[in-house]
Amino acid sequence: MGEGKYQKELFEFDNRKRAFPKFDKMIPKGDFAIILNLEKTVFVSIGIIMLLVVIYALGVERGKTVSRKIARPAAAPVRQPIPVKQQAVAAPVITPAPVALVTKPAPAVVAADPSKPYTIVAATFTRKEWADQEAERLKRSGFEAFATPSEPYFIVCIGAFVNKDAAKPVLNKVRRSYKDAYTRLR
Repeated sequence: MGEGKYQKELFEFDNRKRAFPKFDKMIPKGDFAIILNLEKTVFVSIGIIMLLVVIYALGVERGKTVSRKIARPAAAPVRQPIPVKQQAVAAPVITPAPVALVTKPAPAVVAADPSKPYTIVAATFTRKEWADQEAERLKRSGFEAFATPSEPYFIVCIGAFVNKDAAKPVLNKVRRSYKDAYTRLR
């Protein structure tokens, strides 16, 4: 009998060593309904991350639909024409035009010449006034510049050319001030 006890003490089968003894101290054992181990913790954290990704994606989609609703103007109410009573037409009264009015001339737009389909795009602006100012500055510098709308922007173009090779000398001069200038079809 003594032999069996001696052998059992020599090979302790009852006291197995744990792989991660520090985790046992972190998660106290008790009468809990849920017992967490490393595998369950990983699966729960993956599930939480997936849930957060789905919530984020739904928020992005909602933001897109809200921005579309804000961007669309509401339909204008339909106005009914008001009937005009027929009255006798009096002689027109002529008033003199005001003398002190000074108007700024409209910027000249170069008509598209079909034999010269290429132009150089120097700059792009969101406001027409800024594009017109830049075109005027380029005209003072000696370039044949004009501003043209290109929804939703206004582009400042220089000259009209037969092909891209004809535009290269001017493009090289323009790139000194506008490094992103390029040649394009009108």
